[in-house]
Amino acid sequence: MAVTVTYTYPVAGTTAPTALQASNANAVVADVVATADADTTAVVTHNFGLTAAQLANGFPLVNEVPTLSQALTAMSGWVNSANAANTSTFTKLASVGSGNASAQLRVTIQRPFSSVV
Repeated sequence: MAVTVTYTYPVAGTTAPTALQASNANAVVADVVATADADTTAVVTHNFGLTAAQLANGFPLVNEVPTLSQALTAMSGWVNSANAANTSTFTKLASVGSGNASAQLRVTIQRPFSSVV
């Protein structure tokens, strides 16, 4: 019984990107798998080092793409429930029938961007 976060960009595997790796990427992409109905929280580490002002202004930008039906009633029972300087937390709303060994949610977390010309 556990939630597994598997990163696909800028690193591949279950180890989150380091602050240096995250600093060279404008986004972190990860898949979330909850293998038991009781698994209700997933923490995705982006390591962007966001400031309080950036968090207050709605960063990071989070895009959720459901990859499996949960309880056959909704595409995804996951919501982005909290963001911090280096992590984003996702909470599963639907618990019955949600345990599955395949990815249930793909998240893309984007940092604030500015270009210097």
